[in-house]
Amino acid sequence: MSGLINSSRLFYHIAIQEEWQASEQGVYIPTGFESEGFIHLSFATQLAATYSRYYEGQTGLVLLTIRLNTVSFGALKVEDLTGRGEVFPHLYKPLTKAEVTKVQPIPSEGGAAAEEFFSKVMASEAQSN
Repeated sequence: MSGLINSSRLFYHIAIQEEWQASEQGVYIPTGFESEGFIHLSFATQLAATYSRYYEGQTGLVLLTIRLNTVSFGALKVEDLTGRGEVFPHLYKPLTKAEVTKVQPIPSEGGAAAEEFFSKVMASEAQSN
């Protein structure tokens, strides 16, 4: 699992645009954080499936690209909480806006447009590594 995370790795979070814009004092705390205790993140390769599973059909979504600072990196766990054998990164603290390097609207029409969008994100990350 150590190969999955390092301090230069990018992480992603699909957010409701209104929640992201309403975050105060430079800190983003999504719905569900209080009850779950962490923020769901994804690796680039997981974005399309995460979108399909949890967000397909929703509008007003943005993709946050995240580069964690050293302090936040200690609050990151890559784990399988569902028992399906797939590990996801989880951030066990609020996300600071300074850690978000890019905010992109996710195509509201979903389907093939969303798949193409996430493919471009994966390609962009591969080029930057």
